[in-house]
Amino acid sequence: MSIIRKDKKEWEKDILGARPAAKEQEECPLTLLANKYKTDKGTNRGANNGYTYTYEYYFNNFKDKKIKFLEIGLNNGGPEHGSNKIDRKIEDYPSIRMWHEYFSKGEIWGFDVNELKDPIDKSLNRFHFFQGDQGSEDSLKDFNDTVNKKYGNNVQFDIIIDDGSHAFYHQQLSFTRLSGLVKPGGYYVIEDIHWQPDKRRLVKGKLAEGEKPVYDSGQLPRTVNTKFLIKQIVGDPKKNNPGAPNSIFNKFKKLRPEFADDFINNMKNFIWEDPNPSGKCPRPQRLIILQRSKE
Repeated sequence: MSIIRKDKKEWEKDILGARPAAKEQEECPLTLLANKYKTDKGTNRGANNGYTYTYEYYFNNFKDKKIKFLEIGLNNGGPEHGSNKIDRKIEDYPSIRMWHEYFSKGEIWGFDVNELKDPIDKSLNRFHFFQGDQGSEDSLKDFNDTVNKKYGNNVQFDIIIDDGSHAFYHQQLSFTRLSGLVKPGGYYVIEDIHWQPDKRRLVKGKLAEGEKPVYDSGQLPRTVNTKFLIKQIVGDPKKNNPGAPNSIFNKFKKLRPEFADDFINNMKNFIWEDPNPSGKCPRPQRLIILQRSKE
């Protein structure tokens, strides 16, 4: 069974540290790119998450290689922010631009429930877009079929990042159906695990009259907290006790019997990595970094 590496107590805290100094940003090429393209994975946009410090540490060795990369969720402001966004057109995809420049030889895939407003920018000649719903078994199957048709036996991805709706159900279904595409030694990342698109968060001045929280937990199939579930699967059984009758592990199996076994078996192929190995990421507690075991 896999283990959690460097399970530090501070991972669980809501660290709201200041932005890294300019000198530190200069030492992190990916942070500079994030800020250039104005994605909140950097340090000067939106929540200033600074995830790029963690990504630079783990992904640097992929920079000049012919990798395959997938990101779910292409821009902030999708249906997770209310029903009036369900038909929005994606006008830009800043993180895709960042990844396209950073992975100079990589094939960059984007997966989003909304369609692109305009044809793909010609400068992004290695970008492939797939419109699909990460909460739909059919969409996830269609994506698998699409990449299998394109790549055949060489379909495996080096990196998959889930920055979609952030709903627990979507995170768990996506991992179940897509993590098998990650090659040994590759990474599966889940972002913004601190946030859920539920009514309690959205109703405070963010929903227009008559608007609904599309991904409210009351409207999606019931499930458990993704982070706590993963800790019980790849953590220390003696500490987390997944076998206890009322454990999150067993609750998940009862709530989602249609894919629980597949999720659990896939997760056992991964190791939970330190989300802040450089010590510079201001909000590491919002990330789950999983590396597939090398065969």
